[in-house]
Amino acid sequence: MSTYGTMQTRIADEIARSDLTSQIQYAILDAIKAYESEEFWFNRLYRSTASISLSEMSMTLPSNVLAIDKIVVQVNSSVEDYLIARDASFILSAQTPTTLRQPKEYAIYGDRILFDCVSDNDYTIYISGTEKATAPSGSSDTSAWFVQGEELIRNRAKANLYLDVIMDADNYAKCKQREKEAFDYLKAKSNVRGSGRIRPTWF
Repeated sequence: MSTYGTMQTRIADEIARSDLTSQIQYAILDAIKAYESEEFWFNRLYRSTASISLSEMSMTLPSNVLAIDKIVVQVNSSVEDYLIARDASFILSAQTPTTLRQPKEYAIYGDRILFDCVSDNDYTIYISGTEKATAPSGSSDTSAWFVQGEELIRNRAKANLYLDVIMDADNYAKCKQREKEAFDYLKAKSNVRGSGRIRPTWF
């Protein structure tokens, strides 16, 4: 299994620069950050558990959630309700501190999830969407970005190094082409697997 350390070693070998340790680390982190909001099959989040507390009209967006496609409320042991997604302005205008009931609608507002009422109970909720990437620190750290997304991240990181550190336009262009090929492959594979909305974007 590929790790953060493995990718650093491979990049250093491929660009033939063993003196750019910190620059390679920054380039890898920047590459993951650039792609974490893209929907691939390996960064989809399914029914991640969180909770709404009694008497609350909002909650902090869970740290592992980058984007939300669906929220389900566990009403009781046998009943679940889908929350309807709304614009933040709609929810803000609908909220009243005297209305206590089960939340039915929600909106994202900064780093919080807003609900359309004051919760009348503690509820377990299940969130599906895009998972936020966890920044690696130790050389043995691993994630899907170092396995399924390895070629994409490695070539993006090398392109960053050739552009910002080494100043090599020819190799920058080669890495960007390989990055695009890796991106297209991952998107095609994600679409085949039915990972959600198809967004054939290229940056």
